[in-house]
Amino acid sequence: MYRNERSRSQKRLRPSYMLPTVSRCVQGHRSESGPFPAGERSLSGRGAGPGDGADTVVFVFCAETGVMVIVVLGDRLRSNAIHPHLRKRVDAGIDALEATGGRYLLVTGAATNPDVPRAECEVMADYAVSRGVAPERVLLEDHAYDTRGNGYFARLLVDEHAPDTETVSVVSSRMHLRRARYIFERCFGDAYEIETSRAVDPEPEYDDFTESEIRRLHEEDREFFDGITPGDTDAIRRRLAADDPAYRWLAENKE
Repeated sequence: MYRNERSRSQKRLRPSYMLPTVSRCVQGHRSESGPFPAGERSLSGRGAGPGDGADTVVFVFCAETGVMVIVVLGDRLRSNAIHPHLRKRVDAGIDALEATGGRYLLVTGAATNPDVPRAECEVMADYAVSRGVAPERVLLEDHAYDTRGNGYFARLLVDEHAPDTETVSVVSSRMHLRRARYIFERCFGDAYEIETSRAVDPEPEYDDFTESEIRRLHEEDREFFDGITPGDTDAIRRRLAADDPAYRWLAENKE
């Protein structure tokens, strides 16, 4: 059982926007026997060229403590079981967790398919635990419906569970990398370094976006963040609430 797990009837309750109680969050501790001693940071993985697409893994490096959080972004479920494309992304996240001694595996994604009752993060977490990741090292975020939501809610969770983070390394499909980098830069702000050095190649049957569609989405992202100071989570919350019905509930959580 993941710590702080809510019952299925509770999981759609709306949280305070200031606290990442949007997630069933689990706190864990990095082993002293990990490959990187305290104070060191390292990034492992294949190089990736810029692009746009839909699969993203995010590595979060923390200053001084050597803490890393790996954030795997969800993909729409086809059934209650994990599909090959999503499994590939979680595998990449687990590989990074093991290679770098990361503290958390943060899986993010809401129940985006109305025909499937489970949230993407639930399926990803179950698969990660089945592969040997300790439940206390898994953080679940079940309110993000898109990349903007992933960036916003990931920022809240990082602020709560790893507040000393300095570098966020975003890893995505080659088609999605440029767009994901832009969104995470705007959500995390100038206090964080956004790194993009690892790509996950999508399975052809799950690559739903064309290059022209990605360019259109990127332009919409620029319009969305226009006038918002990078890292201003309160402004991003208000814009999400005004811009997307899926996040309208955020307007109810005011200071």
